[in-house]
Amino acid sequence: AEVSTQSTGDPTTIVGGYCKHVRVFDATRPGRECCVVTVGDMNHQNNNSIVSTIARHPTTRGLFGAGCYNTTVGLYSTEINGVLMPFYGPRHGVTQIMFSRDGNRLYCGSRMEGEIYCFDTRYNGSVLQTFSREVSTNQRIQFDINKSETLLATGNHDGTVSLFDLSRDHQIVPRDEGVLSFEAHTDTVNGVSFHPFWGLLATASGRRHFHIEDSETEENSLKIWTFGGKNKQQTTKSSN
Repeated sequence: AEVSTQSTGDPTTIVGGYCKHVRVFDATRPGRECCVVTVGDMNHQNNNSIVSTIARHPTTRGLFGAGCYNTTVGLYSTEINGVLMPFYGPRHGVTQIMFSRDGNRLYCGSRMEGEIYCFDTRYNGSVLQTFSREVSTNQRIQFDINKSETLLATGNHDGTVSLFDLSRDHQIVPRDEGVLSFEAHTDTVNGVSFHPFWGLLATASGRRHFHIEDSETEENSLKIWTFGGKNKQQTTKSSN
């Protein structure tokens, strides 16, 4: 069964993530006919997993990134079977990847792992930076980058949202060195998304509770936060 879906910049092509491979469909022709791209490393190893997330390359048609639940991350093409460039770093299942606007950087987040990795797609997939966050569940904890690519926002398990300055050159950026960290919800923040034009940030909360302890706080909500002034990190408005 298909787990993830993405376009490749070509309106006639759709890419779907499956177990062990990616299927490339022609959107102009109905049916099940497709091309298959095998996922894994350069030696075609570590490909026995589900493709959990796909991101299209912003400048090159046919290129896309794919991440798997077995920690495999790679750069692929719809024209070639196999990985073009593998990326190494995540220790747990990959849940989200995202390219920078120029395609030179690939950001990657995983479940049960407290780092967001920033890979260099130009030079052998080396790690340029890591940004710390709190992820202690298997759910997808989302991150996002604003349009000007000056801020990276991520949710945390403790209900806070952390923002990092992408213009800094520090290779390792601890959570307490971000430009802002604020309490957004009383439960896990699993979704964050910048508005494409305005200074707004949407956050969503919620996770599975087993109600073993009465003291557990459960919240399933969506909030909108505004930022006053250019890149000013003070929240001025929220709504449930």
